[in-house]
Amino acid sequence: MRLKFLFLSFIFFLFSSCKREFHNPLDPESPAYIPPSVEIVSPVENETINSTSVTILWFGNRPDVNEYRYRLIDYSDWSEWTNATSATFDYLDDVEYTFEIEVRYRGGADVRKFSRKFKVDAIKGPTLKFYKLRNIVKLGNEFYISVWIEDINKFKSAGFKVDFNKDVLSFLSLQEGEFVLRSGLGQVIVPDFSLQRFIDEVNSKGEVEVTTGVFGNTSTGYSLSGSGEIIKFKFKAKEIGEGYFKLKDVNVLDEDGNSVMILQTPKAYVKVR
Repeated sequence: MRLKFLFLSFIFFLFSSCKREFHNPLDPESPAYIPPSVEIVSPVENETINSTSVTILWFGNRPDVNEYRYRLIDYSDWSEWTNATSATFDYLDDVEYTFEIEVRYRGGADVRKFSRKFKVDAIKGPTLKFYKLRNIVKLGNEFYISVWIEDINKFKSAGFKVDFNKDVLSFLSLQEGEFVLRSGLGQVIVPDFSLQRFIDEVNSKGEVEVTTGVFGNTSTGYSLSGSGEIIKFKFKAKEIGEGYFKLKDVNVLDEDGNSVMILQTPKAYVKVR
């Protein structure tokens, strides 16, 4: 009789266990299964952010067991799996971004992807600005960082200095900006950085001093208006470390020879790894 009781108890236990799994919303084999999902709270779709930094907020459908990994396309790689419900990104350029996030139940194989687009319009002109504001470079690699005019009417010339970390970076060269080339205007840049002595001087000080101006004719016009690249700098990552690019002593003139009052612009970040 005791053996029969134990057998019936075992059968009841198995039945109860199966029944619980059958109604388990976290079990992909269960008809009651609810796939993992996430709602991105902020920013909203296609929102314009007036800052070079953004914090993205989200929550999952089962916060007690959800795990997430995320990335900002063309900015960062996929993160590790985490239960965090926010992420902050700094040194954003004035472009459109796409944030992607994947969600799963803890350790689960069912992974669902969601995304959110937003725009950044942080730097207001008239000013000069860097592009890109965030530069992650491998040791030994060469890379470009540009100086743009932003919302300047009838830009004619500019003089400025760019500070950089000479212990981490080496200045190699510079060239005309794409905005100038597309306009059909000519461009003058001094000093002549094709001469090695000027490059050596820059790298000894950690500072590039540049004066540039544009010229044209009746068909092309004589100045630039709007926003775009005027100079592109080329650097090499020579040591592991980090630093900043900073604009200083900026002087801008318009087509009529008037000085343009320039608003402050953020520094750009560089990391060599």
